[in-house]
Amino acid sequence: MPKHSTLRRLAIAFMFLLSLGACQTPRMASAVDEDVTVKGRVLVDHRVPGRVRLFFSAQKTGKPSKEIPTNASGEFKTTLPPGIYRIRASPTSACPVRNTLVIPPSQKGELSILLKTTPLGFMHCTPSHIALLSATGMESSTLKSPPLNNVGGFWTPAPGVPATLFLEDDPGNGSLRQIPVGPKGHFPIKGISPGAYKLVALVAGFCPVSVRFSVLPATRYLVLKVPRFHPGSPCPGASAALHDRAFALPEGE
Repeated sequence: MPKHSTLRRLAIAFMFLLSLGACQTPRMASAVDEDVTVKGRVLVDHRVPGRVRLFFSAQKTGKPSKEIPTNASGEFKTTLPPGIYRIRASPTSACPVRNTLVIPPSQKGELSILLKTTPLGFMHCTPSHIALLSATGMESSTLKSPPLNNVGGFWTPAPGVPATLFLEDDPGNGSLRQIPVGPKGHFPIKGISPGAYKLVALVAGFCPVSVRFSVLPATRYLVLKVPRFHPGSPCPGASAALHDRAFALPEGE
């Protein structure tokens, strides 16, 4: 009897330990990025187009587009995880909506946006655009100075072919890094500390790039706008815009 009693106590203790592990498993879900509430409205100039079907497709995930219908006033509301989204819509008697919305992992709370397009014309369509009305609730932890940043870059308009950027400290101290740019214009800058930098490049079909910019502790994205080269016309300078929360890319980028 004592032998059976000991085995029984061991079995009960083992089952108790298993139950503790099962209770602790759900805590791992906290590491997943929280969804962000996105609400907004579609307008054609200042006119309400009626009910519109919006399609949000996440880049680099392979997931199918998420269809979000508006109400009769063109208003909509949904939840999305952080990511890069292509937004598509075809309002009746209006130019199509074609835009990109970037929601960084640091974004919490709610986004309020306005999707604006123009009436359908006989000759051409003016590109649609996104206006961010509010982007509240950025995660407070991103304001702490991390040792290194990973910054996502966008070359706009996309070069269409692989290209190379050169990143140097500003003022230069002899260090130079090559940053590959994909045909769609995406380029990652990994392990960059807050400070002043310079990007340079020479790519066929585009004006020369020589841009100075500063990375802050909260910087997460950089949009590099590079004008196309037109023979016989002066080349305007490239420009860089940095973001620490949700923002919209221009049409076609």
